[in-house]
Amino acid sequence: SSIMKQAPVGRLGEVQTVSANPKKITENDVKKYMGKRKWDLLIFASGIDIPDENGCDAILDSQNAVLQLFLHILQYMIASPGCVKRLAVLTVDSFAEETDIHEEVGLSLVTHSTLFGFCNTARQELIDVPLQFIDLEWACLPETMVYVASEIFCTETFGRNSVRILNRGRYVCRQVSSKEYEMPKKDFEGKFSLPEEGHIIGITGGNGALGLVMGEWLLMQVEKDRKKGISHSFTILFLSRSMKISDQNMPRWKQIKAKANTLNIEVDHAKCDCGDRAAVQEFIQEHTPNIGGIIHSAGVLQDALLHNQTWEKFDTVFASKSRAAMYLHYALEEYPNPNLKFFWVFSSTSVFGNNGQSNYSASNSYLDGLTRHRRAIGLPSTAIQWGAWGEVGMAANLDQASKKKMENSPMPAFANEDGLRGLELGLSTGLPYFSVFRVNPQIIAGMLHQEASVLEQYSSNFFSKLAPLPPPKEVSEDNAYRHLYGWYQANERLMPVEDRLVHNAWTLPYIDENE
Repeated sequence: SSIMKQAPVGRLGEVQTVSANPKKITENDVKKYMGKRKWDLLIFASGIDIPDENGCDAILDSQNAVLQLFLHILQYMIASPGCVKRLAVLTVDSFAEETDIHEEVGLSLVTHSTLFGFCNTARQELIDVPLQFIDLEWACLPETMVYVASEIFCTETFGRNSVRILNRGRYVCRQVSSKEYEMPKKDFEGKFSLPEEGHIIGITGGNGALGLVMGEWLLMQVEKDRKKGISHSFTILFLSRSMKISDQNMPRWKQIKAKANTLNIEVDHAKCDCGDRAAVQEFIQEHTPNIGGIIHSAGVLQDALLHNQTWEKFDTVFASKSRAAMYLHYALEEYPNPNLKFFWVFSSTSVFGNNGQSNYSASNSYLDGLTRHRRAIGLPSTAIQWGAWGEVGMAANLDQASKKKMENSPMPAFANEDGLRGLELGLSTGLPYFSVFRVNPQIIAGMLHQEASVLEQYSSNFFSKLAPLPPPKEVSEDNAYRHLYGWYQANERLMPVEDRLVHNAWTLPYIDENE
């Protein structure tokens, strides 16, 4: 209602407000509301209402209801082209990192952080419908709502940026290099430490390729410390439902066991279905207070374009990814482990949008939100938004034609060595979350144009620090943008190819001043 009151004079015609609880709005209700006429604008504001309680069940109930409602709306829009011209999605402080608001509200604050990833994929699939994501401040002042209304009703800028509107200003989302945040000599020591003697590290998805790669990396850190005269004696438990290693991953597992034996590190498999809250609690309780680290690498894909997407597929993806992470968080709160050194959750660059992955984008976006919350209240947590691994998992099994296509894409797959180097660079920043991927900036720049659709302009803005467009000819030599583009070109000439493979850790700050 505050937004409607601030609408420009003469801009409002027929207005329909639906204030029912999302849990009570069915798919048929969506068809009834949206089918009354063609709408110029739909404002989806269910994301600003968070649950009154911080319990796991209350958060999941609210999250599920809002996601299902949003899915029904998007599917209706796809099935009925032209029914909505523009779509605005609102959340409240889902990107906040300040301690005071997280301590005051609790984990429920990031309940709907899922909508950021969901929106980014929806934006790519809707194509002809501009989508504007806006994250508001928890206590927006009345005068701030004027700017919110401006963001929503200004058609010239609508959908060109993901925006945070706070009482102190307007901020836009940009992808920037992590280099300025990295410690001298790209050294991540001091930002990461191995657990104490007798403690354990639990790796979820432990029988998967990425979980095993993390096991190898941990042993590499033990080996490095041994050369410095530092010894370790702890256990790495690879958690999974089946405790079975595939034939493809068996050689890697045998190598891990052999190397661990030489380093006095115990490695073993443990049965734990992390999508089952009781199983997670049992595991945490059994090993409390000796848990020194958690690496949550579990996850499954249930890809489908929005018109074929189902809530059952959402449910499957969320169970092993975001819900499992929430279960781990709550279990560690219930059973304190004071020597917990790190809590890593494996997110994905899909949070920035990937066709067919609305469920995966949303689920990983919640991992980022959970990490913001844990960091804000003083708990260890890091979310790594991984790009495509080229030597393990699905990418390793692609045919040559598909591998060549991926290599020539804007974000090609990377080798294990490069991914792990990116991990170390990211850890050295101390940021709560960062992305690790290879990039072909020339290809990205070639896809962007000055005169483009709203979707292309959104991409151009998002990548503007990474691959800026050439400035128009009429822009003066003193213009700041022309200097930025000149800096980009200089770095393109000076950056050796091998460095581009190494420096693949990037960060997406939740705010970036709009220049």
